[in-house]
Amino acid sequence: MANEPDSLIKKINERFSDSRTELADIVLEESTGRWIVSGRVLDSRTRSAVLADLSVALPGAEVMDTLQELRKPYPQWMNVAVNLTGLYARPSWLAEMLSQNIYGAVVEILEDRGEWVFVRQLDGYLGWMFKDYLSLVEPGISSHRVGVPMMLLRTEPDEAAPVAFRLPEGAEVQVSASSGSWMKIEPHPDGLPCGLPGGWAKSPELMALQTLPGTPDEKRQVILATALGLAGVPYLWGGTTAAGIDCSGLAQLSYRMAGLTLPRDADMQKDAGQPLESPNEPGDLLFFCSEEDRSRISHVAISLGGWKVIHSSRRRNGVAVDDVQAVPHLKETYLSACTYFNPES
Repeated sequence: MANEPDSLIKKINERFSDSRTELADIVLEESTGRWIVSGRVLDSRTRSAVLADLSVALPGAEVMDTLQELRKPYPQWMNVAVNLTGLYARPSWLAEMLSQNIYGAVVEILEDRGEWVFVRQLDGYLGWMFKDYLSLVEPGISSHRVGVPMMLLRTEPDEAAPVAFRLPEGAEVQVSASSGSWMKIEPHPDGLPCGLPGGWAKSPELMALQTLPGTPDEKRQVILATALGLAGVPYLWGGTTAAGIDCSGLAQLSYRMAGLTLPRDADMQKDAGQPLESPNEPGDLLFFCSEEDRSRISHVAISLGGWKVIHSSRRRNGVAVDDVQAVPHLKETYLSACTYFNPES
């Protein structure tokens, strides 16, 4: 194997090939009787695994480690100061959008390239974000969460006042005052030109954080209410809001509004849940495979009870209700279901 460094590195890099949450981009070179391993890895765990693989593949050889770890012992954090911004596969507006982050989301900065930063979301997802939409200044302590698909902030507590900003469902804000049926939202303290300017919102459109649902039944009701409230929203790959949403984004947002955290993608959501036999309870998740590969999860839907589901589908161009047994494509590709609740509760 010592005579095949390219094959060895390819094997190691493939071990960490899930670019959504892993990174190992390494090079191995021989110099004056020793091997030099360089490149970038995500963290110390990845580094240790790479060096362990090398020690097995190159027994007795001297290996000089010059690997760069992107995650630091004392990381730099930034928060989203705008209403919505994308997470991209490369540092370019033309790159694939992998996901989106709403106002207040916190990300770990792994690499800074001027206008763009390589980040790690709190759920472990990796990608590039436009730096000017992020802030080092922490917003005030949140007291409420946006509880409608898209909330309008007005300059005054008056229906006729101009719209100052729009905030997507799930965004957490600081309420500082009230006037009748209106609440005052504080601006982001950074004062970015495109950041949250503050304004007035209708009280019924905000949910106090201390009133999040507590029982499983209450959580299931919120999951369904959130998903049904997004009916008709167009499909958008990587989308997570009422401006456009994909299948796993719909599941993630609906669960988030119920106080539950889901991973970003459908296959991750399946792995994180408890396997379930049908019939399904409202709020459980149903998973569907690719037509070309039944081992690959390609779609997720939220059960409305039994085989009736709500999902964001390309075939339906967005969020719609369907009966799995009545739609041939869904019936043929259905694979399994899972729950995030105790099946016996």
